[in-house]
Amino acid sequence: MLPLACIALGGAIMGHLAGPTPTAFLQLVQQPGYGLFFYALHSPFEWLLMPWALIVNWHHPTRRWLLIVAAVIFYLGRVASALYFAPTAIYWARLPAEASGHLDQVALWIRLDLIRLIFQDTVNTALVLLAALHHKFRLA
Repeated sequence: MLPLACIALGGAIMGHLAGPTPTAFLQLVQQPGYGLFFYALHSPFEWLLMPWALIVNWHHPTRRWLLIVAAVIFYLGRVASALYFAPTAIYWARLPAEASGHLDQVALWIRLDLIRLIFQDTVNTALVLLAALHHKFRLA
């Protein structure tokens, strides 16, 4: 489960490091394969790794609850992505000239996405790491 935690946090941090400014972010989303990269990164986690972690650890009550909380936080973040973050980035990738005229909105998007990253991925990683501890781990 350690790789699971690293995938969640590492991919999100990498995305922010690659496009830290509005202009750099717009250049990043216009690159061929940008969307494919995030589909390749998020889809396995959403549909394979998170359910696998829950199934494998279901018989450990403490791990189960940590992973359920992690899954709820993760999937709420995915809903936010599907409703706001992804459609906006895709729109900007398709109409870069229009997006360039609204760098303040791009900067706001980056800040909101960073808040989402900190909440969703950092909390998720911490919960998954806690669940990955020794099988006798118990919350006090």
